[in-house]
Amino acid sequence: MPKIVTPLSAKSVQSLQHNGVGRKTMHPVGVVDGLYLVIYETGSRSWLFRAMLNGRRRHFGLGSARFVTLAEAREKAKAWKKLIAEGIDPIASKKAVEERRINFADAVDLFSELELQDVKEKERKAWRSSLNTHIIPWLGKRDVNTITSLQVAEVMKPLWIEKREMAKKLRIRLDKIFVWLKAKGYRTDDSPAKWADLKP
Repeated sequence: MPKIVTPLSAKSVQSLQHNGVGRKTMHPVGVVDGLYLVIYETGSRSWLFRAMLNGRRRHFGLGSARFVTLAEAREKAKAWKKLIAEGIDPIASKKAVEERRINFADAVDLFSELELQDVKEKERKAWRSSLNTHIIPWLGKRDVNTITSLQVAEVMKPLWIEKREMAKKLRIRLDKIFVWLKAKGYRTDDSPAKWADLKP
């Protein structure tokens, strides 16, 4: 059986060091099996996800720890683990998505044009108004494939406190857009606007 790793906090991860042996030290950080913080003898730190795909051990880099937080690395590892369980190579899937890169503002335009044609004018305007006011100023220029649940939560938190009903409607609209983006090949991961991920 695989060894159970005690989940480390962000503070504990920051305190991890190279052990002085070899070019790099790999520290399991818990929550997702196979997720490691790799610390090189030079002092640089990065995230690594190890998993079995089609009978082979594969290593997937998840980015520098300078730019990717522990929570973001766990979120990405969970998403890639799900793809692997379905027999999908995350790297190949990511390359396919990169060929169809689009920012969120353009994605909203495309979604509105293709999916809201049969929606009443009043509702269509409500969709666009809520997104233009509360989301696009902060996420509009971001590649839809890089947007995380943490980013969505950060943007929506003030609205959730001040206008709860509007926040609920907006989250549902965001979720529908991101599910559509994944189905159309613009995004690798599941929707970052799922309630189960935003609620905490």
